[in-house]
Amino acid sequence: MKKCVLVAEDEKHLATLIKFTLEQNGYFVAAASNGKEALSCCENKRPHLIISDIKMPIMDGIEFKRRLLDSESLAGIPFIFLTARAQNIDVVEGLNLGVNKYITKPFEPNQLLAAVKTALGESCSSGLE
Repeated sequence: MKKCVLVAEDEKHLATLIKFTLEQNGYFVAAASNGKEALSCCENKRPHLIISDIKMPIMDGIEFKRRLLDSESLAGIPFIFLTARAQNIDVVEGLNLGVNKYITKPFEPNQLLAAVKTALGESCSSGLE
């Protein structure tokens, strides 16, 4: 069974790139364009992993992650921030929220794929040459 990755990203071209990268490597991808949509997706079908931007409309990625932490059933989902917010204070805030990885944009698809595999406890040796 394919593992489900939820991608919360409001920039359509980036969401498409992330989805393509993950699907080409055997993952099922669900998409949301803001934290509120992403939270609803998590409540309806628990994903194996979440990749989220921070700066999104309606509910940002920080608030989305906090709400997940408040939910007993959703708090343990592996989580990656993929964001343009690259200042040290932003990275520290993300890490203090317990994210598995904090990746800044622009990013390399193989870097993201390696982070996904690591967060899911999978081997990173294939497809990264």
